[in-house]
Amino acid sequence: MHLCNGSIDFNCNFLTMNNRIVILIMALSSSAMTNRGQSLETKKLEFLIGKIQAFHQGKLVYQDSSYQHIQSLPFNLHQGIDCITDSIQFQLGVDSLQHEQGIIHNGLTPTNGMYWAWQSGYIFVKWEGVIKNGNGNGNGNGIENGIEFSPFTFHLGGFQYPFRCDQQCAFRLEKPKKISEIALYFEPTKEIFQFIQKSDLEIMSPQPAAVQMMQLFKSCLHAQ
Repeated sequence: MHLCNGSIDFNCNFLTMNNRIVILIMALSSSAMTNRGQSLETKKLEFLIGKIQAFHQGKLVYQDSSYQHIQSLPFNLHQGIDCITDSIQFQLGVDSLQHEQGIIHNGLTPTNGMYWAWQSGYIFVKWEGVIKNGNGNGNGNGIENGIEFSPFTFHLGGFQYPFRCDQQCAFRLEKPKKISEIALYFEPTKEIFQFIQKSDLEIMSPQPAAVQMMQLFKSCLHAQ
């Protein structure tokens, strides 16, 4: 059942609405401050979502079992009509059943750069950026315009125990609205800042740290 359509464009570190879309993905801000004089700046943010469902008064009004690659390029969704919803849910990442069914096209084609190999499967989230240190305590990996910075690269995924890390996301809206009007925001939390500060600033394969990061990444998403 496909009830909405549209496209997404990338501009100035956030994704903006173009015509009608099911879900608008954007970074709330390209940077955010920590409580230690540091700031986090997102350079790249891509992820896979699927199995979108929308409800109104407990009744299913929209469903799409396919997967979508949320990225910086124009991105067309399914044709259909607007409908009213008061809650939505979707899967962040690709579940083990889909991995077992093998590679498919569209949102999950390997050519989109979100696939490692058959042993490791799909990359659910690509989040890259830098942490800037305004205090200049010598802990950075480089200096840009007089400010120390440390780049981070998190490519998160894993579909096999004990590193399976796809997440179920559910959001209740403050008031009912058309699906095409829903915006899903990404806002780094204090908890994910703390995790990054204690990490090696890089995750590139399924591992315990990827499971933790995916749980924290999920908590940074907000719908309204």
